[in-house]
Amino acid sequence: MRSALHSSQLKELIESVYGSWHGAASAVTFPLPLPSEEAGPCRHGQRRYLWTDSFAILNFLSMAHHRNLTSAHEGERECVEAAKHLAHTVKETLGYPRPDGNFPMLKRSDGRSGYVGLRIGKLEARSESDAGMAFDGQYWHYLDKWLFANSRLALYLEDKSMVGEVMMDAKEILEKFLSVNNNGTPQGLHWKLNTDMSPIVSLGRPRPSSDAVSAYVVYNVIEQTAKKLGYTKHSLEKEIEALRQVALQYSHAQLQIPNPLLVDPLGWGLNMWELQWLGPLEDKEHVKHRFCSFKDRAMDVSQAGGLPFRLYGAVLGGLLSEDKPTFKMAKSIVNDIESKLNTDSNADQGAISKVHGLFSINRVMFCSTIDPWAFSRQPHEELLDFFVSPIESKS
Repeated sequence: MRSALHSSQLKELIESVYGSWHGAASAVTFPLPLPSEEAGPCRHGQRRYLWTDSFAILNFLSMAHHRNLTSAHEGERECVEAAKHLAHTVKETLGYPRPDGNFPMLKRSDGRSGYVGLRIGKLEARSESDAGMAFDGQYWHYLDKWLFANSRLALYLEDKSMVGEVMMDAKEILEKFLSVNNNGTPQGLHWKLNTDMSPIVSLGRPRPSSDAVSAYVVYNVIEQTAKKLGYTKHSLEKEIEALRQVALQYSHAQLQIPNPLLVDPLGWGLNMWELQWLGPLEDKEHVKHRFCSFKDRAMDVSQAGGLPFRLYGAVLGGLLSEDKPTFKMAKSIVNDIESKLNTDSNADQGAISKVHGLFSINRVMFCSTIDPWAFSRQPHEELLDFFVSPIESKS
C-alpha cells in the first residue's frame, strides 16, 4: 500500500497540472487547460492533450482505489468524479474539430452524435497532416491509451452503458485504422491518420507493427470488461481476431531479433505493460526474461535527458513486469526521485521540471509510477493465448 507521503506527493503533482478537484469551485475550474506550449486550442477555451489526459484518468482511478482501501474511503468518490469529468472534457474537446481553422473530422454513421475518434491535441495543424509527429491528427498509440483509460473508468464505475460506448468507439476507430488487402485479410494498422480519418498519403500502406499488439491487448481488455459488467449488445470478437493476425506477424518477426541495438525506454515500458496479458504462461516467461534482460538500458536514468517522461514510461513497465529484479530497479528510481522532491522543492528532477512543452506530461507520467494500479491486469482479466504460434514456429 502507498504511504501517506506517496499519496500527498501524488495529489500535489496532479493538482499542479489539473487544479483542485475538491469542493464546489472545482466544478467550474477543473480541469485547468494545459499550457499553451503543450496543447493546441479546443472548444470551450480548453487545451487538452490525449496522451497526458489518458494517463491522468488512470492516475485518478489509482488514487480512488488507494482511498477505497482505507477504512473511511475518504476522497474516493471525488477522485472517481475527477476521472469521469476529465474524460468527458476530453471527449467534448478533442472529439470535435479545432476551432482555429478548417480541419474537419468525420461524422459518425452509427446513429450517435459527434465524430469518429479523437484528435491528439498538437499545437499545429493542417488539413493533410505530416508523416511524423509535428501536426495534429489521429494517432493510434494515443487512441489505444484513451480506450484503455475509459474501459478502466467504466469498470471502476461498474457502468454497463459506458463500456458499451467504449466498445462502439473501438469498433468505428478500428474500421478506419485497419488496412486489409483485396481479399479482406488484415495487413496492418495505420499509426496515424488525418483528423477526418483519411490516410496520410506520404505514409504509404501500413505493415504489422507494435500498434497491433497494444490494440490486441486493449480490445481484449474492453471485451472482458464488457463481459464482467454483463454488457452483451455488442462484441469485439471479430476485431480481436483481425488484430491477433497482424500482431502475431509482428511478434514473430521481433522474436527473431536476438539483441536489438537500441532500446527505446518508453517503447520497452509499454511492451512490459502489454506483456501482463499475453500468454500462455510458459511462453510469457520466456519473452519476459528476454525483455527484462534489457532493463539496464531501458531504465538508464543518465539517458533521460530532456525527455524524462520516456524514462517514466520504462519505470512504469518495470513496476508492472512481475519480475523481482526489474521491479526492484524501477522502484528504486521512483524512491530516489521522490526523496529528491522531498528535500529540495526546486530540484530539477523531470517530474517537477518546467521544461518547455513537457511540464504536464512529465508530472502526469511520474505520477503513474507512484501508483500504477489502474495500469495493472485485474483479477478477472484472462491471460491471452498469444505467443503459441511464433514460439512454436521457432523450434
